[in-house]
Amino acid sequence: MTNFVLKSKLNHLFITIDGNEWLFDTGGSVSFGKVDTVQIEGKTFSIPRKYMGFDSETLSEWVQNPTVGIIGADILTKFDIIIDVPKRIVTFSEEKLNLDGEVLPIYDFMGIPIFEVATIGGMDYSMIFDTGAQVSYFQGPSLHDFTSLGAMEDFHPSIGKFQTETFLVDVKLGSKSFNLQTGSLEGLLGMSVTMTGAMGVIGNEMLANSVVGYFPRRNEFVLN
Repeated sequence: MTNFVLKSKLNHLFITIDGNEWLFDTGGSVSFGKVDTVQIEGKTFSIPRKYMGFDSETLSEWVQNPTVGIIGADILTKFDIIIDVPKRIVTFSEEKLNLDGEVLPIYDFMGIPIFEVATIGGMDYSMIFDTGAQVSYFQGPSLHDFTSLGAMEDFHPSIGKFQTETFLVDVKLGSKSFNLQTGSLEGLLGMSVTMTGAMGVIGNEMLANSVVGYFPRRNEFVLN
């Protein structure tokens, strides 16, 4: 079991490994960075320098934080992980971790975790869990029924920066409700979400006041 410092800055989450800050990204399928390898729990992982032409220099500029790269699903799915944003700690373990709380079923699409059931506007949907997303996204028709929060800028490696109109959306996971700033994704980005079987993305805002267990090897997510 290994604890890493977890930092939240400008709605992004970073973990420090061997003195380097990485974007902590359950929604990113591939890790990359400007180092050749990263070691977690005694395991060494090879790291490509770029992903879809996207490198650490551009990443650092866009997240406004010196960042060596992204730790994505190809690495994260190898461990049990407890995320404690209030205490600024993320715990990785090759062994089974336990956390008291409500167990929610998840499944994955190419390593990307997806909540089986999230309730929005009285309807149940599957939603991607993406710690790399600074806001949430919902492709459902009822998005504009919620309170408008105005436009914001985000980015994705495949298309660069983009803007989205956002709304304050109540999302229920199990017995807990979260009011999340939520936009929508157009074009290929929107299609890439719905092709997973999900109707949107739940970003890291839901973690702000929570301790959660992300246990991808047994398809469980625990809300404390």
